[in-house]
Amino acid sequence: MSKYFGLFFLLSLSACDSTPKSPWTLWIYIRGEMLVDRKIGNFVNYEECRNAASNIIKAYPTNPQSTFECGYKCKSTQGGNVGAEPINICKETRDD
Repeated sequence: MSKYFGLFFLLSLSACDSTPKSPWTLWIYIRGEMLVDRKIGNFVNYEECRNAASNIIKAYPTNPQSTFECGYKCKSTQGGNVGAEPINICKETRDD
């Protein structure tokens, strides 16, 4: 029984690891509007994030003004106003 408890304890600790496994987050801005965005997912490095953005934008040629942003180690915080959308704060952002 104690053998299983030890295994469960180790698995629990690994689940609490706060280090992001995929530190880059992708946002696509529809029609280039910064207020109309879609969070797509997380990526291991910037190149994967940029490539995914390029592929997504190419797949929807009806919105040629769409842009993207990749953020590194982003955290979502609640805005200052009640009911406000969360604000994403990143250590670094890139869109090149």
